[in-house]
Amino acid sequence: MPHSYSTKALYFSDRLCQLRKSWFNRDVKLVLLENGISVGYLLWISKCEGLNLTFDDITFSKFIDEQTLQIDELKLIQEIKNKSQAYSLKDEDLRQQLNSKKSNNHDPWQICCGHHLVEILSFGLRKVLGSNKAADVEPNSLERSLRLAYEEIYFRQTQLYLDIRKWESNNQPFRVLRNDT
Repeated sequence: MPHSYSTKALYFSDRLCQLRKSWFNRDVKLVLLENGISVGYLLWISKCEGLNLTFDDITFSKFIDEQTLQIDELKLIQEIKNKSQAYSLKDEDLRQQLNSKKSNNHDPWQICCGHHLVEILSFGLRKVLGSNKAADVEPNSLERSLRLAYEEIYFRQTQLYLDIRKWESNNQPFRVLRNDT
């Protein structure tokens, strides 16, 4: 199960499936996950190792292939290092750590950040999956649309929903969510 609101919206998005049922005979969501997982693992490495790398305002076009949406991991590492001004970090060390994390078969929905997946989707809608103008598929707009498409029935399947309901029962008369109908 995804961990962030953005990844949950992508996970459950039937509209994303309707956008294009398959891409090179593959599910669009799986393509996004497979290509976004490197960014997620690098973020995880940064947090675990205390590297303080910044992932804000990275330019995805600098490391994503326009035809396949594949991420060039070396270019990704260089983009992150440049944005972070972490020039002393060795590319090969980060790449080895990245490969080590990837070999552990973690749930990609837990590794990927929804914002990064939406950035890749936005890029894909301009290049591989379509020929949209950047303004038409801007990541903030896509995230807003995905949030609007996220149905309550899916939220009710999450651990967060169960935790809120448990808190409500332990802290009556307080309510966070409306009563079930």
